[in-house]
Amino acid sequence: MFLREIFLENFRNRARGEFKFSEEKTILIGANGAGKTSILEAIFALSIARVFRNFRKENFIRESENFARVRGKTADETLEIFWQTRPKNLTVLKKNGAEISTVDFFRQKKFAAVLFSPEILNLSGGPPAGRRKFLTPILLAANPEFLPLLSRGEKLLKNRNRLLQKFAAGTARKKEFEFWDENLIEVSEKITAARAELLEKLHPKIVENFAELSPRGAELKIFFRPSAENLREKLRGNFERDVATGATNCGFHRDDFEIFFQNRSLNLASRGENRRAILAMKFAETEFLREKIGENPVLLLDDVFGELDEFCRARLLSPNFAGQILATATEVPDENLSDFAVLEISAQNFDTTKPTDF
Repeated sequence: MFLREIFLENFRNRARGEFKFSEEKTILIGANGAGKTSILEAIFALSIARVFRNFRKENFIRESENFARVRGKTADETLEIFWQTRPKNLTVLKKNGAEISTVDFFRQKKFAAVLFSPEILNLSGGPPAGRRKFLTPILLAANPEFLPLLSRGEKLLKNRNRLLQKFAAGTARKKEFEFWDENLIEVSEKITAARAELLEKLHPKIVENFAELSPRGAELKIFFRPSAENLREKLRGNFERDVATGATNCGFHRDDFEIFFQNRSLNLASRGENRRAILAMKFAETEFLREKIGENPVLLLDDVFGELDEFCRARLLSPNFAGQILATATEVPDENLSDFAVLEISAQNFDTTKPTDF
């Protein structure tokens, strides 16, 4: 898998930019705020058909603009995503210039990427949303039906929460929840089942990877904590709490998993063991995608070299693990990265391409 170029328009805080990659290993060097992370984020969007950080359009479309676009080229395909907020809110996916549905986008495309960013290093000790977020890109790449299902769930949740607020204000009846509850139960059960199945597949790979990474051959275990079990009863039992908070407190959006190191929470382990656990999980993600697409996905490393020790960096950059690597840093962090091509990123790299018609 080799990404040859990426084009961005009105993405984050930049008007336009086009970047070409000629080497298997490239490190993007630039000051904070130069746009390095935006480039990786745009590339990752082509893998999962949504923006991973702050995915609402108003958060990533450039201020005062009404659309954004990313387009990437490999040897086999050209993928494009176009987002618009007005005059009509829409998202358009294209492969080789032809508009296709979300499901077909995932069925037909070959491109896949794995993102390794500093946020994931707090996976065990951070909020449950971060752990669900770890699973989402893998599910999106593995199951063409998952993104429409997840989007439907998010819309149902938003509508039910709005109804809770109306009920609290005395402008809605309790009977109105029947429709939203039944649909939320259906979608939650499917999303939760997909997460459970994925973790079951990943778990042996994670355990094996961690045993190889840990100098003591320590054991790592992961336990899924679903929120959608007996959801109908939970929705009824939590109704007063939901009304009081104006939010639905159980469902697919409350699923979680726990990571245990030597039969205790990974939170209690050392910083090094935490890093090795996360690396084991990222290795498992990469192996899973490799089996699905038949080659290594593109590895995106967003300013993580300083967070890893020499042993972990060496394993992360191993030829047996990685195909194409695109990394970011404020400066070349290690003499062992001398085989990386350096691409300097600054404001001058952007806003130099003429606008393109959609």
